[in-house]
Amino acid sequence: MKTLAIGIIINILLGLILSYLLGGIGLTVALILAAVYVGFKVEKNYKVGALNGAILGIIFGICFGILLDNSLGLLYLRAIGLVIFLLLIPTVIFGIIGAISSIIGIYINEKHQRA
Repeated sequence: MKTLAIGIIINILLGLILSYLLGGIGLTVALILAAVYVGFKVEKNYKVGALNGAILGIIFGICFGILLDNSLGLLYLRAIGLVIFLLLIPTVIFGIIGAISSIIGIYINEKHQRA
């Protein structure tokens, strides 16, 4: 849980910095780096690491969807179907990205321990 909390903080801070420097892609890069960190620090098995990375990605996806919804002003239009769609798609995509990145972090940790 501590590692996941640190990963969320890293994701937020890197997201702010990299989105300023790289634009929209900076948010995804921040998620990938934070999820690799979470996978590296979990030091368990791939299943636990993927779960933690997915949780990180889901939290990020929900936040991203809310920000996207607010920037488009759809909440005021009461387009509930579209709001749910804008929350669901980023959550699933970023959850998958987080899980894969976390698995990469576990793989890096295993290689590091063997060396």
